[in-house]
Parts: sequence; structure tokens; C-alpha cells
Amino acid sequence: GKILGDNSWDGCELKDGMIMMMIGSGGVVPPPPPISSLEESFDGMEAETSNSIILPTGLKNLGNTCYLNATLQCFKVIPELREALSKYSESIQSSSVDGEGGSKALTAAVRDLYRMMDNQKSKSFGGVIPLIMIQVVHNVLPQFAARDEHGWMQQDANECWTELLRAFQTQLKVADSESSSKDDLASIISRYMEGRFKIEMKNLESDVEPVSVTNETFLQLSCFLSQEVKYVQLGIKGKLTEEIIKKSAVLGRDARYEKKTLIDRLPAYLSIQMVRFFYKEKDKVNAKILKDVKFPLILDLYDMCTPELQQELLPARDAFKEEEDKKVEKLRATKTSDEITHPSRPDEDEKIEKAFPFSFSNDPGSNNSGYYELQ
Repeated sequence: GKILGDNSWDGCELKDGMIMMMIGSGGVVPPPPPISSLEESFDGMEAETSNSIILPTGLKNLGNTCYLNATLQCFKVIPELREALSKYSESIQSSSVDGEGGSKALTAAVRDLYRMMDNQKSKSFGGVIPLIMIQVVHNVLPQFAARDEHGWMQQDANECWTELLRAFQTQLKVADSESSSKDDLASIISRYMEGRFKIEMKNLESDVEPVSVTNETFLQLSCFLSQEVKYVQLGIKGKLTEEIIKKSAVLGRDARYEKKTLIDRLPAYLSIQMVRFFYKEKDKVNAKILKDVKFPLILDLYDMCTPELQQELLPARDAFKEEEDKKVEKLRATKTSDEITHPSRPDEDEKIEKAFPFSFSNDPGSNNSGYYELQ
């Protein structure tokens, strides 16, 4: 053997298989992290996760069923809908899958699935297999049961959303004690998810024809994507004013009309459809637009409302602005005094919500501010 110098390898020729010994002292080797043993019992697993973050219960994908899972999770964030479903008494077993019988089966299946998702054991296992829900959907809505050589085919989530919405609209009712209507029950969907458009139609080729004004209800807004649209607000607003061709009763022929649409009633819960497909006239096919669209955590629809509704929205908007200004001032004062910032407690948030209700007093289920928080 031979000892090498501190700063040189001179006099030593390295060869394959040569054994070298390193002599010296190093730092303290840290001990290996303790290895936690797996919990063998279900009770042990519950104890282990009792202090963990509580996440919503997931739904297992059964092969291209993500469209349904996403739709069901989206509906589940609406507390009024969950409450109405919990009181729904119809059974999944229906004599017919057409018409009202199909709506009853779909509504009952969603109710039972949500009960499974809220079950503590389902949460511990990390997810629910929506097998019965899939079977009911395929029986009532056979278009979603289409298959190819690989299994169930991809389906459109918005179409699934619309079909479930129709079922809920006919089956889920709520007492309408605050309304002067003769009907004591109102649709939970119409109350909390239905908005109203005010549509003005002006003939651009005739000064004689008066402007026609009509009202139309909606259950979702559509965000039309194009190369110019980068934000969801622009995609919605871009189609509120458009030029169309229709027959004029005054001129007796087709004429150009300006169609101006504004929102006359905002629902408490708003769904937005991202329209990513357009028809290519040249190729006679539907093409998908693949681009990112930015959307805010707080969506403001004030500019898309009628002047009358805008005036009604101002008190709640001013109250929210005042509350936000107070939070900013409090945060600024806290940073100045080098104190630790503490998040608001749930009871404080509840007091704020009670002080500023989200609906108009004469229109339960509406939105009185124009602000929407992303869920």
C-alpha cells in the first residue's frame, strides 16, 4: 500500500478493482427517521387521521365517468340543494324511466349517493364507487351509455349537468312562504339557480319599427371562447350584444337587428358553461378550442346587469366594500405593529353573513350584490 499526499495523487496510478481506504473524521451522522408502523385496525386509522385536514369525499372513476363525477361534486357544494335532497322521499325503483319516473329515479339516486359520501366510513376509505348512480343514469339517459371497443365513451359534462338540473327542477320543492304566489311550493332550482334576461331587439334598417323588449330565464351563462377571449368575463359579455338576421314584420323581409341582452335577475348560485366547440363550415366538423382562460376567485357581473338592477345592487356592494376596507386597514395596522395576523374565526364570518344577506328581502334565492365566489 501507499499513502497519498494531502493535495496530490502523484505516485499513484489508479487501476480497475483497486481498493482504497479513506481515513479521517467527519461530522456527526444524523440518526435515520423513525419508521412508523402501519395501523392494522380501522379504529387506529381513524385515530391517526383525526387531526388531519378533512377533505371532501371523492368519487371513483369507473371508466370515462369523470363527466358525471365532476357534475355531482359541483351540485354538492350547494347547501340548499343538499337539504332538499335529504328530505326527498321517493325511491330509486320507478315503474318507468321516462318522464317523471326517470326524474324521480335520478333525484333519488343522487340523494342516496350523497348520503354515502357523507358517511364517516366512506370518508375514511377515501372515496365512493358510484355504481348505482351510473346504472340509473344509463337507464334513464341511454345516450350516456354509449360504448365503443374500449368501453364507455366520453360524454359532455354540461349535458349531464343540464339533465340532472331538469330532474331536480321538477322534483325538489321548497316552501315559498315569503312569496305572494298562490302556489305554496317553488322549485329549489328556480329559486336559487335561475336568472332572468331582459332582451331588447332593435331593427337597424327601420326607424319606424319600435324596439321590442322581452324577458327570458336562464339556468347558466355561456362563456364563448375565441382567439381574443382571455378572461371569462369577456367570453360572457361578448355575446350579450350581437347582430342577427330575422324577418321584419314592418319591412316584410329579412333585416339586420341588434340584439342587446342584460341580466335582470341574478341567482344565488351561478353556473357558467365554457363553450369550447365551434363549427368549421369548410370542413363540416365541430372543432375544439384549446386555450387557457383566466377566471377570478370573485366574479363581478355588475356591468352585465340592467340599470334598474344595478341600482338595487349598490347597497350590498357598498356594504361589502366597507367591510373589505376595514379588513385592509386592520391588516395594515397589524403589520405596522409587528403583530401576528390571525384569520377570522368561523363565528365572525357567520356574523358578517347574517349582517349582509346575499338575497333581496323580496326575492329569496337571488343575488343582491353581483359578486360570485368561486366554489
